[in-house]
Amino acid sequence: MEFIRTYFEAEKSESLIFLALGFLTLSFSIVSLMEWGEPFYKGLVIPLMLIGLVQLVVGGNVYFRTDKQRSQLEQQYLSDQTAFKTNEIERMTVAMKNFALGVFRT
Repeated sequence: MEFIRTYFEAEKSESLIFLALGFLTLSFSIVSLMEWGEPFYKGLVIPLMLIGLVQLVVGGNVYFRTDKQRSQLEQQYLSDQTAFKTNEIERMTVAMKNFALGVFRT
């Protein structure tokens, strides 16, 4: 079961990086908007704010769901390894498709 813990520890660490980047991006955007009121900077700051918000939401969602998900998968692994393997292959197939960019699909 160490492989489950290792995977989800890495996922949780990655989500903290996402949260930190989201916070920095959003903070920079707000400070920039307050300091530079010119239209060019407003046009730059608005998309950056949206990116920062997305990073915060995604990072927070992953961070706060990870422990529960890890616990459920550990219990499933202990009770039925065949079902665990089948479900994880299906889940990871969907996850990998979600990460693939349309331009790289063949």
